[in-house]
Amino acid sequence: MGTFSFVVNLALNGRTFQIWKINYLLGSLIVFIIVFAEEVSQLFVSGRSFDLTDLIADAAGIFVFGEIAQIVCKRVFGRQPENN
Repeated sequence: MGTFSFVVNLALNGRTFQIWKINYLLGSLIVFIIVFAEEVSQLFVSGRSFDLTDLIADAAGIFVFGEIAQIVCKRVFGRQPENN
């Protein structure tokens, strides 16, 4: 999920949005929503089980690789994050 987050954040040029004076990466939020929905859907599928540890590991990867993507956008490509 980290790689997915990295690619989505690069594609969105490190775009951020602000809630209560804190900036969040839009790509990371999109990826987290998809991952969360997939993990919760396992509650309703026979033979699959919801695992909070998996969700936490996915969230950590999404956060870390999202931040790396933001650094790449700033330093390598010379792009500044866009706020919406």
